[in-house]
Amino acid sequence: MHTESAEPTFNRNPRSEQSLRRGSRPPSAMGYMLVSGCVAVALFFIVWGLLQGSSEEAHWAAALAACVVLLVAASAREIFLRRAWSRQVLEMDGRSRPESFGGRPARSSVTQAANTTRKAANARTAWSHTASLRGLHRTSAEADALDTQEAHLDAYHQSQDYLEATDEALRSANLPSEKRVVMRSGFERVTALRKHHLKNWARVKTNTITLEAKRRTRLYDKLDTAQQALGVLETALAEYPDDIDLKCSEAAVREFMAASKVSHWLEIAERTAFRGQHRRAIARYRDALFYVSRESMSDETRELLASRIQREIQALRAKIQNVHAFDEPEATHHSQHTSNSAHEA
Repeated sequence: MHTESAEPTFNRNPRSEQSLRRGSRPPSAMGYMLVSGCVAVALFFIVWGLLQGSSEEAHWAAALAACVVLLVAASAREIFLRRAWSRQVLEMDGRSRPESFGGRPARSSVTQAANTTRKAANARTAWSHTASLRGLHRTSAEADALDTQEAHLDAYHQSQDYLEATDEALRSANLPSEKRVVMRSGFERVTALRKHHLKNWARVKTNTITLEAKRRTRLYDKLDTAQQALGVLETALAEYPDDIDLKCSEAAVREFMAASKVSHWLEIAERTAFRGQHRRAIARYRDALFYVSRESMSDETRELLASRIQREIQALRAKIQNVHAFDEPEATHHSQHTSNSAHEA
């Protein structure tokens, strides 16, 4: 419903309306930009003339200087116009808000419209918050049912978008207190959902990559694939660095990489020993023992592997000693037989 102003003589004065319209019109930009263009062209020829003899790209430098002048002029005019508009709006608002009979400022139609718009915006915010929260819970339930990395990642991103929008709404000073309490409660629940889906995404993706690494035959391929799983876990740990489950998963992947290195050298040592190259096999076992002592693994696994490698090294040394003990009588008998033959001759 249209309301009459508290000062009808002011509103009905055509000269006042014309003066306000004239004051609200922005100044013409033709003269200002014409002067700016002349300055830019003059600067172009000046810079070109100064640099023409010393540089082959003088025209580019002159054009750059002219463009800078035009950009600065346009920016300065934009700032000036914004300040002028702000002053005019404040002056018009002060003139259109007369004092009422009670001594308090009368509420104008602009203020009433602003309040109505604010209430409608609050209602839309509350509705969109509730609708977004319901949609997010549906997405979360579907992701838990599917239990795939794509579903969990989609739920994580949707939770992140919701948290950013809710945080921005909570910073608004016009938000009613009851809506603020509801949105804070939703914010806390979605924060937990965000962590839940990020951890599940890391778990599913890490398991998939680790299974693929186990199917690789070469050591380089195993380690390269396992490194991708570590990258996934590091991404999740960047968000939640103190999470125990993520740390345990990272330790398991690192232990798999260490076990792959040790198994590689143990396999080489066993093949070398099978060929009868006992000294070289001992060297390969020592390489495996080096990785056991350096790589990240549990203490129990480290002790089991170290004791196994030490037993293999001792067994190979015993074989080497037996071979030497067998070769010495043969060499002695051969030397005695040679000396007896020479004596008889």
